[in-house]
Amino acid sequence: MSKARGYSLWLVPDNSNRQILDEFISNVSQTYKTPCFNSHLTLIGEILEPEASVVAKTETLVAKLSPLYANLKTIGQSNHFFMSLYLIAEQNKKLMVANEFAREIFMRQGDAPFFPHLSLAYGLSSKDAKLSIVSEFSSHLPLSVRLDNLQIMRSEGEAKDWYSIKTFCL
Repeated sequence: MSKARGYSLWLVPDNSNRQILDEFISNVSQTYKTPCFNSHLTLIGEILEPEASVVAKTETLVAKLSPLYANLKTIGQSNHFFMSLYLIAEQNKKLMVANEFAREIFMRQGDAPFFPHLSLAYGLSSKDAKLSIVSEFSSHLPLSVRLDNLQIMRSEGEAKDWYSIKTFCL
């Protein structure tokens, strides 16, 4: 599936890591003709509520959070469009608790278990391309990323159609 629905809450890397990650994602996108997107770790996605409700609930969530850290040590891959190639984040306590808070606030306790990751490519199916990218990015690992902003994204449709609604400093 190459289309998303609703709203998503993105944890956004600090400026220096965001620049490195965004540039890498953009290069992969240009080289392999895959969708381009900004680097992020999705805290919770497919929020199918009115925008005003999403903003209000996110304000409640942000009041409970402080900057988070993601330790990225390995690269994973799958056949899922939005997880074709990604950096696996260690499941540290603060990150997992942030997801629990989001699930409670948005009444999503029944969601699949949280799998924190930071995508490097969407819709990349070529095994050779994946191996090449893994080889190229591995020199950046391990990577510790400070996640100091939470962004509400309107993530309806294809990645090119997504846009930011509001950004909060953690």
